[in-house]
Order: sequence, then C-alpha cells, then structure tokens
Amino acid sequence: MNQSVIFHILPNFPFVFRLIISLVLIAGGIIWQLLTGWATPGWIPLLLASIFLMYKGVDKRVVKNSIFHGADWQKINREQVQQIVDTKRKLAKWDTSLYESSGCLGGAILILLIGASLFLILAGVSNLYLMCIGMDMLVLFLPQFLSGMKRFDMLAKPVLYARKILEAATMLEIMYPSAKIEYLILLGTKKKIKTSVPKEVKFKVSFPQDSDDFLGMYGQLSMNNVGSTTYPYFYTVQVYKEGFGLKKKMDSIHMTDEKVIKEYTEESGVEVMVIRQRTTQKTGYNTKPRDVERILHESVRAYELLN
Repeated sequence: MNQSVIFHILPNFPFVFRLIISLVLIAGGIIWQLLTGWATPGWIPLLLASIFLMYKGVDKRVVKNSIFHGADWQKINREQVQQIVDTKRKLAKWDTSLYESSGCLGGAILILLIGASLFLILAGVSNLYLMCIGMDMLVLFLPQFLSGMKRFDMLAKPVLYARKILEAATMLEIMYPSAKIEYLILLGTKKKIKTSVPKEVKFKVSFPQDSDDFLGMYGQLSMNNVGSTTYPYFYTVQVYKEGFGLKKKMDSIHMTDEKVIKEYTEESGVEVMVIRQRTTQKTGYNTKPRDVERILHESVRAYELLN
C-alpha cells in the first residue's frame, strides 16, 4: 500500500504514522493474548488495527496532479499521449491484487483465508493458541477483503483515443518522414474529480511546402458504440482559409482507393475537406490499421495536389 490508497478512517492521516499505529496495535494484541492465554481481549486492538487499515479505493486516474491545464484543445507532446496509454496498463495490475476479492486471485486467497481460519478455530478446541491464530487471521484480514473493491478511473475512451492516434501518427511518420506532427488534447471535467481529465486526442500535420492558405491537416477519431463495444473511426480534416476555393478544386481530386471518400464543408470562416472511409448502413464504422493507412495516403496525396 502507499499514498495512492484512500482509507475509510482519517483518509488524510499520514501513511507512515498509520502503519506504525497499526503495527503497535497488532503487536499489543498478540502480546496480550500470549500473556493471558485467552483470545478475546486481544481481538480488540487487532480489530482496531484492521479497521484503521481498511481502504476505500485507489486514487489513480489517467491524469493525476494534471500535467495539462485549461479546458480547450491544447498542444501536448508525444510522451504525454503515451503517458495516457501507459497509465491503463499500470492500473490494470490492481486486478491481480491479493486483496481484491473481485479478481480470480483475490477471490481464491479469500476462500483459502476463511478455510484456514475455520480449520484452526476448530482445531483450537483442544489447543487454545491455534484458536487464537485462526480468529486473529479473520479479524486482521477479512475486513480488508470486504472493505470495498479497489477502483480507479480508467477513462476507457480517452485511452482508446490516445492509443489509436499514436498508431496513426506513427504510420504517417513512416510513410512521410517530412511531415511535422503536433498532438492536441481536449480536456473536460468528470464528476467527483477535481482535476481536468482528457476527453479526446488528435494530431495536427504540417508540411515543409505549406501554402499560406493551408491551416493544417488533422487526424481525428469518432467513437461508434455497438452494444458494449466501442469502435474507433479514423478520418482526416484539411482546413483552408476562406476564399481558397477548396470546393471547386476538390472536383479535380479523385480518390485512388474506392473505400475512401472526400467531403466538403464550411465552418467558422474556413473551408474544410474531410477524407474518411466509405460507410454503408451496416459496415465501415470501424477503421482497422489498413484502413487508416489508406486514409492517410489519400489525405497526403490530396494535400499535394492542392498545394
């Protein structure tokens, strides 16, 4: 345990002092039992120690002591995007905690604990010290299993955003080494969390030969939910200044891959071209790595024709 664990009793109490007090109570209870030869009085300090160590959950989020600030899209670096992805992997280790009774390992340990304790208690009919050991095991450890599951905010969608955006950006770097990639994050707030947390991640691409009218190409994701499964849908957006004449120029651009389409739109005084995977009523809403590669290739090709 460490300071990332939130305790039920005096949650802000220093962990070192909590541990010292608990150890003193445990030692005192055991000594009491050894001196008196009777388990009951010793249960009191043992039970107090166990209650004092009961935890509520794990205080680890995708962003802790947030390295990001603000509430709108803002620049971050690749390492910070990778941090979001890595956090999920680190936190997933809690699923195998010995004290997490909802997991297979924790559940098995709980069953063994109860079984061993009952065996010692029954054996203690003719040996009082065995009974004391069995009762002490229950008093010390059972509350830890029953005090609540360790929980953490996985923020599954932001992690998926970060992972898929990194994959797409890596593809683009390999395909077009001259491309300059910047990462952007959209922050928001989550109920009961007092810090900004990531909602979406995307990247912005610029090239050495950018024209004055070109405002950037963005690699973005939307999430499609089918039942309990979330599917990422990758697409690119190229933004040009108003008056560039993008709509007319797009007429001369033809996609070389029939699975990829282009669309024109205008918003907030800019002209926009969206390049995405073709969809039907039932298919196309999940972009696999090969699909992302096609979209990136067609996007850069369209950029080169326009610039």
